[in-house]
Amino acid sequence: MRQGYLRVSMRAALLLASVVFLGCAKPSTPAPGSLTVPDEPSAQARNADLREDDVQAAYGLDTACASVEEARGKAKVLAALAGGEAGQALNDVTEALDAAGQALADHTDPPPAERAFTEAERKEAAQSAADALGELRDAGDILDGLAQNAPKAHQAVLEAIRSAVGEAEDAIEGAMEDLGAKAPPEEEAPEPSGH
Repeated sequence: MRQGYLRVSMRAALLLASVVFLGCAKPSTPAPGSLTVPDEPSAQARNADLREDDVQAAYGLDTACASVEEARGKAKVLAALAGGEAGQALNDVTEALDAAGQALADHTDPPPAERAFTEAERKEAAQSAADALGELRDAGDILDGLAQNAPKAHQAVLEAIRSAVGEAEDAIEGAMEDLGAKAPPEEEAPEPSGH
């Protein structure tokens, strides 16, 4: 009988050891060098992310339009007061601001609720934003030149116009980023030659 008891005890010990051993095994991990593919977001999630970026871009372009309109109104009034060459320069600023506003006007509404912009809509908005940014930079250059020689009475208004133009530039650059585009670099003024 003692032999039968040992046999049962041995079997129980082996069974217990195998359960403990299997229960403590490490979770399976991929073999070294094997490729794991992360879960791809669903098309619906990608569309929601794109739509959110497009909505932010549209709001950014709308903000830029408001700043452009503010600057345009002040530049127009100051042009009439300044007269002469300064008045003409401010009329040039007003024309640049008009062009910027027109470039942005068609892209200030967010996409419909059920979708993001199409790739073509996104590219068109980014190109219009880049065009407007170029106009604003031109206006800013003119304003910077005027500020150097402007009478004190006009300095505050010129600064307010330049500030509104700068706000519009910043809003456009942010909107372009939301659209997946990069703002064109500012053109550097050529260095004077040493002739």
